[in-house]
Amino acid sequence: VDFFLAVTQFLFVTAYIGFISGSVNNILVNTFKTDPINVWIIGAVCFVIYTPLCWVRKIEKFAFFHIFADIAIAIGLIVIMIYGTKNAVNNGFASDVELINNKTFLTAIGLAAYTFEGVGLIVPVMETTSRPDIYPHILSGVILLITFIYLFFGNWLYFSYGKTEVAKHPLVTDMLPADEIPIVIVDIVWIINLILTFPLVLHPC
Repeated sequence: VDFFLAVTQFLFVTAYIGFISGSVNNILVNTFKTDPINVWIIGAVCFVIYTPLCWVRKIEKFAFFHIFADIAIAIGLIVIMIYGTKNAVNNGFASDVELINNKTFLTAIGLAAYTFEGVGLIVPVMETTSRPDIYPHILSGVILLITFIYLFFGNWLYFSYGKTEVAKHPLVTDMLPADEIPIVIVDIVWIINLILTFPLVLHPC
């Protein structure tokens, strides 16, 4: 069980580096008009930053970082929803929306599995709480809330931008005007977020 848990978390944190690399290069190319940086160089820099952070084994020391991460995610979701709504108002809902994509629906299963990236942290976090007796109730409420956000957020943007646009841009921020200040701020804040929360995700390993 411990082995598979470690493998699972490693796969999730690999995606973190991929997102950071894509976001950094988006900022460099679209905002500063410079050449992109090789993904291996960005990965090496991430390794240098991540390694000492992962040596800290008491996750409660990162409590402030986790609060910052939650705020960063909320701000990012709001900004992206505003742009998605503005696109729908200006251009109408996309005409190429499919209820079920028979050709690539299996991809959705993999993406759905990614929503459980924090499953390995349930027990470690519970062990650090002051009231573990009410933890299951809080956990249930959080799961319901996050499920609603995932369904609403994903469907709204899909109806707003359509199948073709979503297929071309695997990162939701890639569909947005990369040279506008709010999007640049969201990219930067999310990069910081992924750096600061990396130890929490890797903690079960």
